Amino acid sequence: MQSIQQVTQYLLAYREGDPVALNHVVDCLYDQLCQLANSQLNRYQQKGMASAELVHELYLKINHSHQLNAQNRQHFLAIAATAMRQIVIDQIKAKSRLKRGKDIVMTTLSNQAKTWLDNQLEILAVDQALDKLKDLEPTLSAVVECKYFAGYTETEIAEALGVTERTVRRHWQRAKKWLALEMNHEQR
Repeated sequence: MQSIQQVTQYLLAYREGDPVALNHVVDCLYDQLCQLANSQLNRYQQKGMASAELVHELYLKINHSHQLNAQNRQHFLAIAATAMRQIVIDQIKAKSRLKRGKDIVMTTLSNQAKTWLDNQLEILAVDQALDKLKDLEPTLSAVVECKYFAGYTETEIAEALGVTERTVRRHWQRAKKWLALEMNHEQR
């Protein structure tokens, strides 16, 4: 297993133009990336893609964009979670010519149980609102991406964003209020 410092060195090398360094980063973090992918696919009930396939899609997305600016391992995993979210959302949008839902119950942004179909609609609504929030308050948006889409703990979010856990809690509360208002406004 590669050390955290080696992952940071590979990330720096990638930012400086070494295309092979991304391969090393993904190799070092492959198991964690698969766990993250599996978590996201399970959270959104996406059965059409395996976690390894989502990791490969992630690699292609990052490699194609040439804009990875991760500072360390945790920051890279946060970026990876965001990219995976975008891939999963694109898959949901492609499938959601809104087919009939299942009676699967999930916990959502409001911590209330909802059916699979209602949850898919919420995911799409949160994703759309998050695009607006990113323009207004990028830090709040980053907290939502880490917590809602990646399932990070407050400690993990604080580490990834370089803030305190108290700041994460404060940002999460503000973001939830903003998202609720925005999503209610969009439904009108």
